[in-house]
Amino acid sequence: MSQKVIEEVMAASREWVATFNRGDLDGCLNGYLPGATMKVSPVGEFTGAGAIALFWRDFARHQPAELEYMNIKVKVIDERNAVLSADWQMNIASGFISKELWVKQDSGEWKLSQDDFTVLTLNISQD
Repeated sequence: MSQKVIEEVMAASREWVATFNRGDLDGCLNGYLPGATMKVSPVGEFTGAGAIALFWRDFARHQPAELEYMNIKVKVIDERNAVLSADWQMNIASGFISKELWVKQDSGEWKLSQDDFTVLTLNISQD
């Protein structure tokens, strides 16, 4: 069971990253549950789909691309919950993910319930 969960979460994560890299912001936002929470250190905390959407829409103004996860680890909680952690980099920033809590829906789709990541480097113009 654990290996199947790991494979499913890895596939969901790869699809989210591919969606991000295509610039499909709505597709990325669809990857979150309506009541999800997101903590972006050192920026702040965002609760609910609306607040998370505001963060990502504002961030998208800087044209982020080429997102890549490295050193990925998946900890299975049970057959419907798993936590992904990783280092990440993209064209304008890099950092690490402490906790992506992926939750399997009744439809079989995996969605993010919690997203906790840190931005270590950021190379954008302030406008």
